[in-house]
Amino acid sequence: MALNKLLHLFSAKRPTETKEETRQRQGRWINAKLREWQLAWHALFDQDPGQPTADNAAKTEPIPDDLDRDYRLIFGFCEVTAETRAACFALLPKGDQLAERFEQFYETRNKDIPPEAAIALAEEMRKAFKDCWANYRGNWDHIAVVDEDDEAAHKALGLECGLREAFEKPLFQPDPDDKLAEIAAELFLREPLYTAAWNTYYAGDWITGIYHPPAHDKCLEINYKLWLGGWDLLIGRNGIGLTQRRHR
Repeated sequence: MALNKLLHLFSAKRPTETKEETRQRQGRWINAKLREWQLAWHALFDQDPGQPTADNAAKTEPIPDDLDRDYRLIFGFCEVTAETRAACFALLPKGDQLAERFEQFYETRNKDIPPEAAIALAEEMRKAFKDCWANYRGNWDHIAVVDEDDEAAHKALGLECGLREAFEKPLFQPDPDDKLAEIAAELFLREPLYTAAWNTYYAGDWITGIYHPPAHDKCLEINYKLWLGGWDLLIGRNGIGLTQRRHR
């Protein structure tokens, strides 16, 4: 009850609020929400049937204030049962959809796809990308397969960034208040999902794609499929580069 009152206080907007004041207020609200979920997840982990002998079982030290150093949640999320994970997701916005996508990812194995299939996926992404907001759009008129070590080909295409970077929003721009809970959930899930996907963001970006418009979500889904198939997509000034990873 007290925490809910605190969250309401943090989210209360003043009529004459400046952009900087809005950003600070939203930051306080998000930080309070992250802490609420962190404590709730620990409580659910404590109830997991495998916890007495698990590597991520509760220790005597206090729960860290820094979420990025909460290794019990980060590394233990894949160790708890699917039922406990579902209960954890249920605390977040659209938790049932998060749980469904995570378990689908968790049961899927990477399988290489040929260049033709990767190009077809990139063409599908090109259509969806047209309807997305992006800080960098690049040139989608030319899609090419390039070796990851071919510096000349990378330079010729003017490759700049991956999809994740192209979708990054301005750091100091306030967000709509009605999106704060979903933004907080993405931040909260970032490290557990990154660790679950062998220290990559592709799966996590797709899982939390439910918080974005359909075209944006579609691009994240295709990027995830490319990753499953052993490919990376890079956006450039003169074209799109598809590189096949040698070391998985």
